[in-house]
Amino acid sequence: MRIDVDLYSDTVTRPTADMRRFMSEAEVGDEQKMEDPTVNLLCEMVAELLGKEAAVFLPSGTMCNEIALRVHARPGEEVIAHATAHPIHFETGGPGALAGVNMRSIDGRAASSTRPPSRPRSVRRTVTSRGAGSSGWSRRAISAAARCGRSRASMR
Repeated sequence: MRIDVDLYSDTVTRPTADMRRFMSEAEVGDEQKMEDPTVNLLCEMVAELLGKEAAVFLPSGTMCNEIALRVHARPGEEVIAHATAHPIHFETGGPGALAGVNMRSIDGRAASSTRPPSRPRSVRRTVTSRGAGSSGWSRRAISAAARCGRSRASMR
């Protein structure tokens, strides 16, 4: 039996009868206390796969995005993302409320493209706790952000 899994959203893939049976029979525990053997195994497998010391289970893409924004940007900074990026359209006030950052969309080819954004000049001059001046982004950094689909308002 072939199972089509679409990871675009956690609501797209519909579990089969076998998948539902497996879930209902799975050993469970409190994931918050690291007592869920299935989640623990998943985290161990991912950490090993990625060559990391540990992994953390995040149940939604939105949660992943919000944590990433909080880790990579400081409150008051601007995060640059492709105009079609999920946080721009579907996370609305989350980045501001949870990470204290402002979202800025830029046009360009799809995030997987190796071409730079169409308007690198759309990056604004900012005033931060480090004083007035440019955003700190070079054209090379802007191109890398567009390529990777990852943006960070403050490049060192």
